Amino acid sequence: MPTSKLIGTPTPSNTLIGGIPTVHYLDFLSRGRGQVVRLFFEDAGIAYTDVRYTNLEYPALKKSKFIDGGLNPTGNLPVIELGGEGGEVLTQSYPTLRYLAVMLGAYDGVDAGERYWVDRICDIAIDCTYGCF
Repeated sequence: MPTSKLIGTPTPSNTLIGGIPTVHYLDFLSRGRGQVVRLFFEDAGIAYTDVRYTNLEYPALKKSKFIDGGLNPTGNLPVIELGGEGGEVLTQSYPTLRYLAVMLGAYDGVDAGERYWVDRICDIAIDCTYGCF
């Protein structure tokens, strides 16, 4: 059974994004691309429900809950439900971060040059994840 834990206390940032989001992710010691979403929520003061699946339980749920259940047709994690279960579904870590930044009116830069640096940092993080250095 996946573990579920409420992290933080709702703030005005939660109001801006439509409530308390739910983050669905694998529980492998926070060493994946989904960790950046949790770090973003922590930095922005956003309370969220953290749902973790073990490597043993996720394959059984991948098709029924995520692919056939409509949370993500690719079956990939993380999946973020804004406003909790049944809310707007976001997938793919870095587009999710960009989307949330726009909703919050922060983290996105104020002009094309700053937005370039934000995107560049995201791509560097992707490179680090895959050990391309």
